[in-house]
This record gives sequence, C-alpha cells and structure tokens, in this order.
Amino acid sequence: AASAAQTKLRATEGAQLRLKTYVRRKSTKSNKENTMDIAEHLISISLGVRFRANFIIDDELGAIVDHLLYQKGSFFTPERFPKVRNKLNEKALINDQTNDYLLINNSNIILNYGVANRLDDPISIEYLIGAFEEGVIEGVLGEYKISQMNRLGYIRRYSFSEAAFVRNFIGDRISIVDPEADSLNLTYSKRLPLTEALARKSVNDYSNVILNFNKPPEADSLTLSVDYQRYFDPFVEYVDQLRFEEFISDAHKYNENRIPPLLAVESKNES
Repeated sequence: AASAAQTKLRATEGAQLRLKTYVRRKSTKSNKENTMDIAEHLISISLGVRFRANFIIDDELGAIVDHLLYQKGSFFTPERFPKVRNKLNEKALINDQTNDYLLINNSNIILNYGVANRLDDPISIEYLIGAFEEGVIEGVLGEYKISQMNRLGYIRRYSFSEAAFVRNFIGDRISIVDPEADSLNLTYSKRLPLTEALARKSVNDYSNVILNFNKPPEADSLTLSVDYQRYFDPFVEYVDQLRFEEFISDAHKYNENRIPPLLAVESKNES
C-alpha cells in the first residue's frame, strides 16, 4: 500500500495554470537552478505509429517479422531481439534481459528501447530513430502500403537520482500541500495546434504532449516521461505524409526547450 505521505496530484486546467505561473515567477529569482542537460538523464525511448485496423498486417505478420529479423542490415536482429512472442493478430520481438521490444499488430507498431548504460549495444538516439524510420515507417508501412494512419508517438523517459534535486523538486511543488511529503505523481497534458492546420481548410492536425512526473515513496529517484504525439485529421494515406523527420525534430525541440524550466528548483543550503 502507498505510504500515507504519498501525494497524488491530478492536474486540472487550473492546476496547470498555477504550475506555469509558479515556474514563470520563480524563474526571475537569482537563486534558481534552471539549467540542466536532460539528455544526460535519458533512460529509454518509445516510438510508435497507429493506423486504422489493417488486415493486410494480420495476413502478413509472419512475413513482416521475418523481414525485420533477417533482412541484411536490419536493426531488428535476433541478437537484439532473441524471442518472438505470438498472440492472436499480434507478434512481438522481445529481449527479456533488457526489456526492449517491437510490438506489431493490425493497428499499432511500437518500439521500446533502453538507452542508458548500454555497453552491450552503444548506439546513438539518431541511429535508433533512423532504424525505426527505415525498418518500420518505410519497410513495413511503405512496403505493405498501409494507409489511414492517424497518430505518431515518441516517448522520452528520464531519471533523476541526485538526492538534493529530488527533495527540492518535490518540496517546491507541494510543500504548501504537505511539507512532509516525500513522493509525487503528477500527470498533465497539453494540446499544441499546428500552424499548417490553422492555415489549411479541413486540416485539423495537432500535437499533444503528456507529461508524467513520478517519485514513489519507496524510490530514491524521480522519473519523467514526455509523451509527444501527433494526430492526423483527416488520416493520412501515404508514409511520406507522416513527415516523420519533422515530427521527431519538433519532439526534440519540445524536450530541449520546454522541459528544463519545468525541472527548475530552488537552490537550498543542505545542512
């Protein structure tokens, strides 16, 4: 059971506004620590694409998996994903040791991959994203002519373990609620209209960001998940209409520019 000290905050619109106001107000103080290279704290990423239920994938699941595993130069090798899990209308390439997986069904393809302390497989984020674009976006969606795609997703997960930072982060946010609280679970989302959607008639594409800050009472570290999504309305018919590289660039800019100010804490002298 969760500790009595645990405080779960469900952010409403009002709570989001208060958090933004708090960050803006505090950022003017000279004792504010507001610079952080969040890339140093990245532990895993997920990449995904969603589309209308497509029965071509049901019929070709075996061929798709073989293509991903054994095509020359493929990232999705049996060495990285030694097991294949089979379910009805779904297959997953998995690695039980690292918790990496590639999930494929008739409406989603999702890659989850750990990037922290990977001495066994020291690849760059750029290489990993390129492998997903080549193997999944172009190699599966393009080759099998999957259409009616309605969402892209890119999750970056961070972990912060420095004790003073974690303590101050929690204290800054919820000390007025409970000065003794040592845990936090805060989730909120924000919709980001796209300029093109505003300018073009009948195009209602938009981005959506879901952020989760979590520090359970039994944990020493604070984790942050930034789920950057792009919705297409109407659905897109061809993979080039996804503009995948542009989507990834926008997600990176959001993480680099918008996340560090949310992590800013008051500098406090530790006794």
